[in-house]
Amino acid sequence: MVAFTDSGERLVGQLARRQGVLNPKGTISSAKRFIGRRHEEIKTEANQVSYDVTTGPEGAVRFGVRGKQYAPEEIGAQVLRKLVDDASKRLGEKVTDAVITVPAYFNDAQRQATKAAGRIAGLNVLRIIKEPTAAALAYGLDKKGHETVLVFDLGGGTFDVSILDVGDGVVEVRSTAGDTHLGGDDFDRRLVDHLAQEFQRDNGIDLRTDPQALQRLYEAAEKAKTELSS
Repeated sequence: MVAFTDSGERLVGQLARRQGVLNPKGTISSAKRFIGRRHEEIKTEANQVSYDVTTGPEGAVRFGVRGKQYAPEEIGAQVLRKLVDDASKRLGEKVTDAVITVPAYFNDAQRQATKAAGRIAGLNVLRIIKEPTAAALAYGLDKKGHETVLVFDLGGGTFDVSILDVGDGVVEVRSTAGDTHLGGDDFDRRLVDHLAQEFQRDNGIDLRTDPQALQRLYEAAEKAKTELSS
């Protein structure tokens, strides 16, 4: 998440998320769903977000925030910059090179746009690799004998399943499928709706019409989900 506040400040990550309900038009989430795509391709996604998605040069996607236009790559760069700054602080040294992962279903335009986001963030992007491949490498599966592996990837906004051939130092994605609108955010939304409906039934008040009440409800739902999960 990246937020643009009234005072002109830019917030990334948890800070952006905390003020998202109170600043829906200025808070951009899941920019990855739009990166490297044309406006005509994203009508469904555009209808499911609270911020304004507009058309840029040559039919490209742009986000309209406080009278300015931002490309998905620019928003992606803000997220990458924050990750790099956090890593640099932890390591005690400057990070300049990066390998960036993308969903297995990303096409070449989406991959190139992700690379561009890395460059905007000031990174030397060594390679773009598929997320299930990264998972297999992280587990050291390429060091073992030949196997067929299923990678189950459930994130904040998406759910993907990939079949991989692994062995002899090579990881190859054979097949991938999934739901680009099924993840942690969607679970939170279902919990919020359930709680709000119960409260409305008992008290006759819909908490979802009050931005501050909705913000608190989202935070409580996510916290409950996290605690139950562990």
